[in-house]
Amino acid sequence: MNKQQLASKIWESANKMRSKIEANEYKDYILGFIFYKFLSETEVARLKARDFAEEDLPSLVEDDEETVEFVKGECGYFIAYDNLFSTWVAKGGDFEISNVRDALSAFSRNIDPARKRVFDGIFDTLQTGLSKLGTDARSQSKAARDLIYLIKTSRWTVARTMMCSASSTSTSSATSPPTPARRPASSTRRTRCPCL
Repeated sequence: MNKQQLASKIWESANKMRSKIEANEYKDYILGFIFYKFLSETEVARLKARDFAEEDLPSLVEDDEETVEFVKGECGYFIAYDNLFSTWVAKGGDFEISNVRDALSAFSRNIDPARKRVFDGIFDTLQTGLSKLGTDARSQSKAARDLIYLIKTSRWTVARTMMCSASSTSTSSATSPPTPARRPASSTRRTRCPCL
């Protein structure tokens, strides 16, 4: 997806949302969700590069402190399996706006202290604006679900390009390769990912 296609996708999203939010606020929602998708996919890609298999992903939970710390070391943040963008999409009609609220709150508390300057507050605008997506939880859920489905096919590299070009400050370091780390000993690998 190039920038023109991305602009078209944003415009399509904006048309769907125009009755709910002000025109100048579209970017806060669309870019917020695109960047969250990028971070989710980055985490999964880095874990798979460390011998995590697809079937290991549901074991990504906040209660597993060793894995949380490992993921923070790899990415600078931790996103639990239930909060991954792909999990939201898989929920289909069961997706609720509370899934987004819970995920963004969890993201804030699971930032690696060494990367706090990079990630802290990046979803504040999206999080505080969720109530504008509708008059009640049901309409907010539908609006957020519509946005998620519109951007689910966008390539994460587009989000990376956008975020890096939008800010020459610390955001680019959020997308740079991590320092190599070893997989936590308590994580058991059932099968090796065939693409590795």
